[in-house]
Amino acid sequence: MPLDPTIAEKLHLLDGITSFDEAFADPEKASRLLAFLNDGNEYAPPAVRHHDESIGSDAGEFSIRVYEPDAQPQRVLVWAHGGGFTGGTIDMPEGDFFSREICQRASAVVISVDYAVAGAGIGYPTLHRQVTAAFMWARAAAHRWSISTDSVALGGASAGANLVLGSVAESIDTRSPLPAQLILAYPTAHRDLQVSAEVEKLTSTLPPMLRFTPAVISSMYAAYANGAVDAPYLAMDNRSFVGFPPMTVIVDEYDDLRTSGEVLAARAHDDGVKTTLRLAPGMLHGHFNRSAAVPQADDDLAFVAGVLADGARAAR
Repeated sequence: MPLDPTIAEKLHLLDGITSFDEAFADPEKASRLLAFLNDGNEYAPPAVRHHDESIGSDAGEFSIRVYEPDAQPQRVLVWAHGGGFTGGTIDMPEGDFFSREICQRASAVVISVDYAVAGAGIGYPTLHRQVTAAFMWARAAAHRWSISTDSVALGGASAGANLVLGSVAESIDTRSPLPAQLILAYPTAHRDLQVSAEVEKLTSTLPPMLRFTPAVISSMYAAYANGAVDAPYLAMDNRSFVGFPPMTVIVDEYDDLRTSGEVLAARAHDDGVKTTLRLAPGMLHGHFNRSAAVPQADDDLAFVAGVLADGARAAR
């Protein structure tokens, strides 16, 4: 389908901007970028109880934000935001808005991971091992909400989804506990950009700053690798998915990373993993950074809540 009209009508605001770094270095461009990202004032995220905690781990100390529903929780979801490995925070919409919405809609405890981002000497394997540490913390804390330790789900968006995959792959190899299910939103799973003519036809019309070119992907993974040569959990290019938990993959229609998610889902299915693939029509990469005022974002938040609810029922 066509690009969502509420987004398409604002693409002109990105004229002459080639990257987020460039935009935020220039007040005029930053103003245009923020206007592009603004979905209007009609949306207010749900007011849910939340607090921050610190976790000490072998991968260093980091923080989590715990969102708790008013009703008896039905599930625990550990969530990793995106940001290309070098950016993003738990305060961005994909971290905070998403967590609030899923907490309320699914009666789920959502634990948002404020993992260390790559740069300044930080990189592989710190990021995905902090996600693992947050997952293990959630398992140990599950009794607080009368939830089984084996009912903790794990999910992430974009680069955060990559960290989730790396965490699970290492846990399988080390025979460590696994999450009950995976929620992967528009993941980057491959160091070698997966391409398709169908997706390229759609994304070729987008402004440069919205594209994930081979050069962009190479730069992202180089920053995350931080010079590491032996990095088996950096990406899933040659990974078997045998033993992975049930996996839900959501991809955006107008996204160069869409093919990565589709290839991931197909390979996981072929390896015997219960896999669900969902397309977000008309959406750009990162549509959980839009608010629930955008109909497709609202639909997909409801879908994720439903997936978690179904998983909770199946675990009883």
